[in-house]
Amino acid sequence: MKLSTAVLLVLALCVASAAAGAPSKKLLAALQQGPGGETCADIKCAAGEICSELPDGPDCVPDVPSCEGFFCQRGTNCYIRDGSPTCLPNTCEVRECDKGLTCIDTPDGALCRRGKPKLGCDSKKYCPPNSICKNIDAKGAHCVKI
Repeated sequence: MKLSTAVLLVLALCVASAAAGAPSKKLLAALQQGPGGETCADIKCAAGEICSELPDGPDCVPDVPSCEGFFCQRGTNCYIRDGSPTCLPNTCEVRECDKGLTCIDTPDGALCRRGKPKLGCDSKKYCPPNSICKNIDAKGAHCVKI
């Protein structure tokens, strides 16, 4: 049975580290290094890129902002604004619906639904606290801050 050079190198590092009593962090760092022996600590990426540990070694990839793992308080949602995640109230004032959908403010937050906006503010139109219904030309009946 033949072993690859990388496997033999890792085994040699394990034996050498164990014999020398090396801390486990150093061993882990040696195991995580790419084929060329580089890690993200060794690489400087251009503006708008971040280093990512890929299976074939570290590489610079586009830094795409995301709301993944970003926590917002109840009643707010994460939105990407000016290239960074930020928490904004869950209202139609900040929510952007896909083409063909209309935003509707509800007690449970802003929802995107099919259809056209209603053209008038009647007593049934819900608006979040600190806002009132106004007739806005293209948007129809819309909630705006007081």
